[in-house]
Amino acid sequence: MHRIGLSNDIHSLEKKDSFIYLGGVKISSNYEIISHSDGDIILHALAESIYGALGLGDIGDHFSDQDEKNRNISSQIILADALKKMNDLKYKICNADISLICEKIIMKDHKENITLSLKKLTDCNYINIKATRWEENKDMIQCNCVILLESTISK
Repeated sequence: MHRIGLSNDIHSLEKKDSFIYLGGVKISSNYEIISHSDGDIILHALAESIYGALGLGDIGDHFSDQDEKNRNISSQIILADALKKMNDLKYKICNADISLICEKIIMKDHKENITLSLKKLTDCNYINIKATRWEENKDMIQCNCVILLESTISK
């Protein structure tokens, strides 16, 4: 049996010489992602796609931004929780297709490292990262993710 999950995550950007996390990769940046957690928008969308495919709600149901214990939490912890639930329910990732939309952060030099990081974090070789821009001045970043899960139970 297969299940499909879809997620969209959007955050504001603030000008600041800092770094950001994208797909588990630390990247130097002139912008900071405004978020309750570490702001790794790719891992947020990926985890929420898994939760959705499994019928387990959204990321806020598992890691509420109203709970101070989740402030600055690593998004890798969030993804690990989604992957554990997926494994417990006997599913694996077949593939994930991820689109990042951002005007301020150019992704071309980071896509390969992000893809490798995601393959390692998810134990899935079929991960695709696309990047595009709005082509207008927006201080935002958006990630869309669609995922296909497959049951690991033999028929």
